[in-house]
Amino acid sequence: MVLMFPKYDISYDEFKDMIKSFSRELNYPFYKISINKKEYKSESNLSVYYGAKYTDVNKNRLSLFVEIVKDQKNDVKDAKYTLELGFFDTPASFYFFHKIGDKEIPALLERWLSNCLSQIKEYKRTPFDYYFYDAPYLNYGREGDSFTTANLFKITLFGILNTADVKQLWIARIRHIRKYDLYRSFSYAILPYRQIDWLVFPDAD
Repeated sequence: MVLMFPKYDISYDEFKDMIKSFSRELNYPFYKISINKKEYKSESNLSVYYGAKYTDVNKNRLSLFVEIVKDQKNDVKDAKYTLELGFFDTPASFYFFHKIGDKEIPALLERWLSNCLSQIKEYKRTPFDYYFYDAPYLNYGREGDSFTTANLFKITLFGILNTADVKQLWIARIRHIRKYDLYRSFSYAILPYRQIDWLVFPDAD
């Protein structure tokens, strides 16, 4: 039995309206978003692709890709949604994916986009999650050995700053919630953007 999802079809104008509403929620200028549609027909299927892209000098970015597959009767057989979001105040890239055929209760595109926004807002409530997301990291230094770790942090940072290939550098200072040292202890993390993983220096007071 082949499941059909005719109500998941969308037109180009409907897609534009969704992007307009979505960009408003993100405070991204709609008129600067590149929107396109392409169609590819085979003997049995018609594949319709929608795309929306935006990026600015502050590293805000949006990349949405939608694929809708129809049969000869123009009924929707399957659909995929892929979304990547980036924001100026975090080096993290947020990825979302949905395939109708994988879900017992498939989501309409508009509803799925709204859910993605809700997840982003949830990440923003926890700054640590919003800033680091699921990024891989390398642990440098020695936990509990402030002197050694602090020196490793300084040497590593100096080396990165003197590397011509590094165009952008993120540094995170993480305060320790410890009353006995009056909250004056910190760990540090360095990210040479798009070069290597986060470098974490624990207890580098």
